[in-house]
Amino acid sequence: MSSTSILLYVDIQYISPYALSAFVSLHEKGLLFDIQTIDLAAKAQHEPGFATKSLTSRVPTLIHDEFSLSESSAIAEYIDEVFPGTIPSRTTESGKSASGASLAPQRSHTYQTRASY
Repeated sequence: MSSTSILLYVDIQYISPYALSAFVSLHEKGLLFDIQTIDLAAKAQHEPGFATKSLTSRVPTLIHDEFSLSESSAIAEYIDEVFPGTIPSRTTESGKSASGASLAPQRSHTYQTRASY
């Protein structure tokens, strides 16, 4: 069985709802992956080391072996195509997973809005 390398870039404060969505997609598939943080406040997303890996210079960015992909919806679709299978196998659990992933951006946005007052 061949080994695969998966790396997910997220913001250093772990508050990006989009990074959370990508994280949930990987986690629900049961995939092993590493996380690398990017300090957005320090503009690290524009440094050459990251900017050459991320087409949009944003988080989340997924690196799968030598392939890189940005934007949470594209990442979720890619993960589903490359690692097929039901998330999870029971219909009710699948609905809960989808609800949790889709609500993650809303919950994070609510938290950020309240925290900024």
